[in-house]
Amino acid sequence: STDPVEVRKFGYDLSVRLTTWGVTAFLVGEYTDEEIKHQPIFAIADGIIRLQNQPLGLHFQRYLDVLKLRGENYFTGLHPFEISETGIEVYPRIKMLKNLWMKTQVSQEKLSTGIPELDRMLDGGLQHSTATMVAGGAGTGKTLMGLHFIVAGILKGEPGVIVTFQENPQQLKAIAMSLGWDLEAMEKQGMLVHMYDSPVELQPDIHAAKVKAVVERVKARRIMLDSLKDIEIATPNKVRYKDYIYSLVNQLKLQGVTTIVTNEIGELFGPFQLSEYGVSFVVDNVILLRYVELSGRIGRAINIMKVRGAPHSKEIRFFEITSDGISINEVIEAQTGVLTGMPVFNNNYFNNNGFKELLNQSRNIMEILQGVEEMDINELANRTGFSPQELIHELENLKQQGMVITWESQNTTYYKSTI
Repeated sequence: STDPVEVRKFGYDLSVRLTTWGVTAFLVGEYTDEEIKHQPIFAIADGIIRLQNQPLGLHFQRYLDVLKLRGENYFTGLHPFEISETGIEVYPRIKMLKNLWMKTQVSQEKLSTGIPELDRMLDGGLQHSTATMVAGGAGTGKTLMGLHFIVAGILKGEPGVIVTFQENPQQLKAIAMSLGWDLEAMEKQGMLVHMYDSPVELQPDIHAAKVKAVVERVKARRIMLDSLKDIEIATPNKVRYKDYIYSLVNQLKLQGVTTIVTNEIGELFGPFQLSEYGVSFVVDNVILLRYVELSGRIGRAINIMKVRGAPHSKEIRFFEITSDGISINEVIEAQTGVLTGMPVFNNNYFNNNGFKELLNQSRNIMEILQGVEEMDINELANRTGFSPQELIHELENLKQQGMVITWESQNTTYYKSTI
């Protein structure tokens, strides 16, 4: 009927009869938003659930929202859902956690990162149930540092979860195997789960729910999210992006999971922004990895920028990626401006200290090289009394500091002081 009075009478009569019969009715229909506002049947109904299809990037996403539930409290907002061979599965939208400080269990336990020197810089490792951001440019070793952390936990009997958006399982297994880590065997043992999703198809609410479910299923103690930049790209609504990060990280803390999240810094050299849209406040610790240009070569530097509520090293150190993974070397003292990626020699350091801060062998080498134009390894051995093998080790350290440069001529390597 098109007569609103007749429609109202029909709806009222239907409601009375269903109540009398003790029937719970589920009425299905196709309505516009205007019809929902004005059709009499919606005033009589005790509950109203709306299903809709909305564009999300290049595809459409189904959502469910509860418009009305008489006499009951309910979770408002758009909740994504999927239809599969098992039916409909609803994923409640991400929401900000209330009274988080009352629910979080504080633990003083420290977890190893799997990199001994980094553990020392962190005063024993990462505190249990905290979140750490590893930030750096492309190729600085962020994912590798996360792998160190996950594998170190598994070797101690702590299950782990890896969540990636770039490296698929085959790629990551190949990288890990080159370092002696058999991720496939760890998965077969039930100690590791690798979740891989394309950021193009990512829906934050659904993804967060699936991550939480996997963590609960395997009773994970450690997790790596790689990376925040991919999640940011996949989430056009930046408010939802911040909600995703905040909710997921804090939910993991409540579950007693220690988290590493990686974040790519777009600026390889010069001034940089640690994270966009203000998400760095969510994490407890920040480890910075930077490229450094020194004497015609690119090196890498590491610094602990933040550890919430605990002491930590303030040093800036060189590090290398070797066949065994990440190896952290000596403190950078001779240069300043290292974290900009374009350091310069600290004149005050040399004016005040000369080379006395260096070890004896390195100090002798620098004092000799300063008095000549160039010198090969055999001449240095004669002048210093050290063996060529000892000299090569010291010279490599000095090269990393940018204090010595080398070049080849007629199959001979020559060394020169840059100071």
